[in-house]
This record gives sequence, C-alpha cells and structure tokens, in this order.
Amino acid sequence: MLEKRSKKSCLLSLLWIVITLLGACDSVDREKAVLFDSSLTVEANIASNLITLENNNDFDKLDRFVKDKRIVILGEAGHWNGATFEVKVNWIKHLHKKYGFDVIAMEGLSPLPAYLLQLKDFQCPWNIVDIWSWAENKENQPLLSMIVSGQLFAVGIDLPSYYFTADSKNFTYPDVLQLAIKRIDTENICKIDWNRLIELYIKYLSFFNSGNGETNQYNTSDLAEMMNFFNQIEQYVALLSKKYGVDLQVIQQSLKNNKVEFQCGFYNIDPANIDLSTIHIANNYRDRQMADSLLWYLDRNPDKKVIVWCANFHGAKDISEIDYPQDSLLYYRTRLMGEHLADKYGDKLYSIAFTTSEPVTQNEPIGDLEKELAKGKYDYGFIDFTVLRRHPDYLGKKFNSSIIRRKNGRFHVTWDGVYYIRKEHLPIQQK
Repeated sequence: MLEKRSKKSCLLSLLWIVITLLGACDSVDREKAVLFDSSLTVEANIASNLITLENNNDFDKLDRFVKDKRIVILGEAGHWNGATFEVKVNWIKHLHKKYGFDVIAMEGLSPLPAYLLQLKDFQCPWNIVDIWSWAENKENQPLLSMIVSGQLFAVGIDLPSYYFTADSKNFTYPDVLQLAIKRIDTENICKIDWNRLIELYIKYLSFFNSGNGETNQYNTSDLAEMMNFFNQIEQYVALLSKKYGVDLQVIQQSLKNNKVEFQCGFYNIDPANIDLSTIHIANNYRDRQMADSLLWYLDRNPDKKVIVWCANFHGAKDISEIDYPQDSLLYYRTRLMGEHLADKYGDKLYSIAFTTSEPVTQNEPIGDLEKELAKGKYDYGFIDFTVLRRHPDYLGKKFNSSIIRRKNGRFHVTWDGVYYIRKEHLPIQQK
C-alpha cells in the first residue's frame, strides 16, 4: 500500500513539474516571430511581423512590451516630424494614466533651468516654452500642459549650451547658475564676477555655435579665464552646507554637464560638414553625460518610471550593429546614451525607434524596410524587435532601413522595437 502511494505521489510530482515547465515555456514564447520565408527579402520578412494599429492613439496592443519597464525610450527619426510628435505625446499620456509613468527625461532640455522651473518655492522668470527646443510645436502642447500642471516631472538631460529670452530678459547658463546659487548661498560664499563670466560665455557661444571648431580662432586666454571661473564656482559650491540637499546636488551635476559641453565644443558636429575623424568623440562625450544625468536622477528616485524623449540615434543600445557607409569603423568607436542605460538596466529598458515611408524632407532616401511597410494599407504599426533577435533565422540578418537615415545593419539588435508611421508632416509652429 505504501509503495502504491509512493508511486502515485511521484507521478503527481512529475506531472506538476511538467505543467510548470510547460507554463514557463509558454510565458517565454508567447511572442513568436513569423516564420522566416527564404524566398522573400529580409526586409519583407521583418515587415511581416508588423502589429497593425487602428490610429495614432491605439496602444493597448503594445502594453505588454513596456508596462513593466523602468525606462521607455521614445525616439524620432528627425526632430521636425509632427506625426511622430503626436504619437509620442499620445503614448506618454497613455503610459502615465495606465501604468504610472510620471517622469519625462528630455533631449533639448538642460537639467538646471528645468529643475528651477518646477520648484514650488521659487518664482522662476522663465517657463517650459523658453527652455525646451521643441516647445513651440502645436503637437507638443498637451505634453507641456502635463508638465506645467505637475502630472509629469521634466528632467533635463542635455548639455547647458543655451541663450534664451524670457520676460524680456536674456539668459545664458551663467545667468541660470547665478540664480540657483543665490537661492542657497545665504552667507555669500560664492564671490564671482558674474558679469565678466556672462560676457565670456556669450563670446564662447557665438564662436562654437558658428560651426567652426578650430580653437586657434578663439582667444585662448578668454577661454581659459571662463573655465577658471567655472572651476572656482565648483570649489565655492563644495563649501556650501550639505543641508541644501538636492538643490546643491543639482547645481553640482549641472557644472559637470557644463564641462562636457566645453569638451564637445572643440569638435565640429555640423551635420552639413561632418568630420568623421572626430564626430564620435563629440557624440561619446554628449551621450555619456546625457546618460549620467538620467542615471543620477534614477539613483535618487528609485520608485520612478521614466519615459525618455530623444532622437532614435541617442536611444540606440548598440550602434555598432549599424553600418556607416563612409567609415565602416565609425560606429564601433561610438557609445550612445541607450547603450549606457542598457548596461545598468538591462531588460528593464525598452528602446523604441520611429520610422516612416513618407518623410517630411523631399528626396530623403527611403529604407527598404519602409518600402515593404508602405505596401500595406495601414497608416500605423509596430514591430517588436526583441522576439526577432531571439529567433535564429532573424538574429544574424542585416537589412536596410531609414531609422537613422538609410543604412544597413541589425536594427533589431540596436533597438527593442520600431513604430511605423506611413506619412510624416512638419509640426505646426505656435505663434
């Protein structure tokens, strides 16, 4: 009798193990790639995995990819794509309402003015329209309203090279820095000739924003004087009381950003005249600091879920998988923000690129993937790349796409997914 019970118990245990394993396998493989058809091009096979969407506000089908992530990156193929802006704003509203994403980290926004703007005990002389690069576009106004109302907290992650006007006054980084320090420097420790620093900074901006990165055309002594001012400010700030907490830390982080801005300034990053021998240096400096600015925030706010607004390029998790036609080694020398974030957050990060088959720029080369997608009758769709790179028939394949202008590469390794919009349009400028 005991032997029979033992056998029955063993069989039940074995059955439980089998059921558990089958359940685990089902959970892993619930997203399956469409079988690869060797009679078709790689691009046609990739396109066959498209999840079709009804409109630019249809996201329920995509929730399973992003709902449990700590970071969701929403890219854009170009900074002036109005249809992409509409989708991104709608998706942000959806993720905020349904899954509690309440932080937006933004390219084109510098940390210090963004932080001061959102302080409740500080009467800030500027608003979000003054300090974010794409704030004047009509498509982005619902996003700005969420920031102004406090539904979203905006984190600036870009470098502090700016000159903006608010309330009939001009502001540079030293102007903003001075206001931030005066808030907490009650003992007047920081003794700096701010007028001279602002004068030097304006000269610096006019030179480096001209597209000419030859340092011998700039007064080296002026440049050294300006950077010495910033070094002095760092030392003064270090003397301020630690009781100021986050206020003090944000200032210190912004000074780090400023040093990187200065380092980038020596490399010509004019898109019309790219120097392939140095472009990766500027990109590496900037993207490392963009990642550091976001990691700095995340480390201090472990309960926050963040959406990142940036270009497709910055969201790349491994840009070396893409071929740069003029220099086959360029992207092997380049590490971007998405890769730095992926190093720390792994599968808690989901990076999404955007693409189109009808771009706003005339004569813009269209990728072969986008040409395949254009054969369908849908205006919006999404491809989850993560399932493709788990499939041996897709994993090693390169294909052609215009995700970052027309190139060849393993885009399904570099990004986690791609959102397709049939037709782009220019954003509408607010008066």
